[in-house]
Parts: sequence; C-alpha cells; structure tokens
Amino acid sequence: MLTRVNRLTGTGNFDRVKEEGSLFQSESFAIAILLREDEEPSRFGFIVSNKISKRANIRNKIKRILREAVKANLPELKSGFDVIFLVKKVALARQTKDIMNEVSVVFKKADLFK
Repeated sequence: MLTRVNRLTGTGNFDRVKEEGSLFQSESFAIAILLREDEEPSRFGFIVSNKISKRANIRNKIKRILREAVKANLPELKSGFDVIFLVKKVALARQTKDIMNEVSVVFKKADLFK
C-alpha cells in the first residue's frame, strides 16, 4: 500500500491528469503524467476498468502489483508529479516481474527518475 501522501484521490484530480497530462505507452499499460506547481511528493492513481476483467479480485490484483512496482521505485522518483496508470487487457497475461520491469522502463521513458 502506498502512503497517503503518494495516493492520487478524487475524480477532479484524475480528470485533470487525463485531460492535461502527457501519455506514455507500454505493452501492459499507459501512464498519464502531469507536473504540479508544488514540490510535494508525487502522487499515483490506478485505473483498471471493467473492460479488463469483470472480476474485482483480478482488477485488484493488477492494482496491487502496480502499487508494489511504484513503491519499489519511489525513492528514485522526482517530486511534484501526478501519475495515473491506465491498464490494458494485455496485463492479465503478464507475469508480476514483467510488469514491475515495465513500470521502471516507462518511468525512465517519462523522465521521472532523479
């Protein structure tokens, strides 16, 4: 579980990041990134729609894997960003370690590392 300061909450925040943010694609997911005006810790949100799986336990499992991947990279990430993960159906067939590696690659592509 991410700490409270690292969680992106609220529909308004999610909508703002989706509309104004930059999109970076990966095989299993896309991330939308928006730079905030402050230097607070970066915040992360996860969207796994019903189109991915009708079963909540599967959607929650994917979110848990992504949260752990973010948590593992958190010390090396820059502050002041809002990030949303938009999961694709391909993620269901991926192994946990592959998804975790993919998160690091996309963060590098988006220049989120310090």
